[in-house]
Amino acid sequence: IRGQTTRSLSRMIGVEMRPLRDRVKRLAKRLASRKFVDVARSLPYLSSPDAQLARLRFCEGRKLRQLRDRFNVTDHTLRRWLDHVSAQVAVIRRMSKQTADGAGEDYHSYWDQPGQDT
Repeated sequence: IRGQTTRSLSRMIGVEMRPLRDRVKRLAKRLASRKFVDVARSLPYLSSPDAQLARLRFCEGRKLRQLRDRFNVTDHTLRRWLDHVSAQVAVIRRMSKQTADGAGEDYHSYWDQPGQDT
C-alpha cells in the first residue's frame, strides 16, 4: 500500500516487521531482475508447458524440489528442461532486441555474409 511504513503494514496484516521487510526486498529484487523481465516478455511465445515452468521458476521463484514434484520428473530431466526454456527465452530476447534496434528483416549474421565458409 503506497505511503505506508513497513511497521504499519506489519500491524495491519498481523506479521512481524523484519520478515515482511525482507520479503518485500526479495520481491522487489526479483521483479527488477533482467531474467524476470525477459521471461515475463517471453511467456506468450513459449509452449504452454514451457511457459508454465518458466512462470513458476523464474517469475514466482519456486524451488527445484517443488517443480520436480509438481511435474513428476527427475532432477536431471528438470534441469535439462530449464536449460531448454532458458535458451528459448534468450533467443526471444535477442529477436525482440534486433527488431527494436531496427535490424529486423535486413539482419544478417556473420555466417550469412558472402565469402564465409558455412
